[in-house]
Amino acid sequence: MLKPSDKRKIRSSNVIFYVDDHLETFINKIKDKTLIKLSDVVALLPSRYDSHFSYKVHTTSNDLHIWLSPDNAKKIVEHIKLVLCKIDPENAEVYDKNARLTIIRITELAEKIKQLLNTVKTKPYVVTHDAYQYFEKYFGLNFITSLSSSHNTNISVKKLAHIQKVITKNNISCIFSESQNDKIRNLFSQHKVTFQILDPIGNISQKESYFDIMQNIANNFFSCLSTT
Repeated sequence: MLKPSDKRKIRSSNVIFYVDDHLETFINKIKDKTLIKLSDVVALLPSRYDSHFSYKVHTTSNDLHIWLSPDNAKKIVEHIKLVLCKIDPENAEVYDKNARLTIIRITELAEKIKQLLNTVKTKPYVVTHDAYQYFEKYFGLNFITSLSSSHNTNISVKKLAHIQKVITKNNISCIFSESQNDKIRNLFSQHKVTFQILDPIGNISQKESYFDIMQNIANNFFSCLSTT
């Protein structure tokens, strides 16, 4: 749902960069703007399947959390630069400089996160929403399974029983969710697990950025996995 402030920004914009029609479902309603779909410039990972229940973890065929891979982030920055240089060639030098500096920052951040997670990357864990595939594959983390097919926290009795067996079998001690969800905590109260919040979108202030989102995710992974 777009906020009034978002609608004002869209009205005052000439070009709009967005991830994908399946993620920003409002995008088809926008007229008379240059629309640039960023999922076209990266290698998309297919949505993961829950092999036990034979269904996709996402409702689309591809996982659209593309920004969680530093490699994808750099490709996106480069593509945005090329588009802006074409639209506004007079400021091409500025766009090129900003893109180069941003890519350097992303590279440095990725190395910092790699070093942080190196000692915990083999630790198994479960997530409530399978949104971190790009992050996990890039940094080599040991994802086991997800609790739910989406943000929805409704879990069937059969699914719950399966997840509890998975937790016991794999000695899971960390479950990551996107909010303080007492319902989820109560479902697994008999297990000695720690719950930690992860946010793939960035439920943060406007002063914070992509770099803060990525660092916060890394810090929260480390915080939980390092105590197990």
